[in-house]
Amino acid sequence: MSFGSRTTLPERQARQGKTSVRIAALERAHEIRKFEIELYWKRATYFWILHGAVFTAIGV
Repeated sequence: MSFGSRTTLPERQARQGKTSVRIAALERAHEIRKFEIELYWKRATYFWILHGAVFTAIGV
């Protein structure tokens, strides 16, 4: 039975390892999300340019 917040060295290292893995995963997810947003704006720009060209061509 253990009282207090004493942990062994392997337990602390394991906890720190899990934390670093989580941080790395969050950073990777953030990079992917930024990339997806960038692609969204590129698609939206092409969409509006195409619509503008079509409307100009048909004389609306």
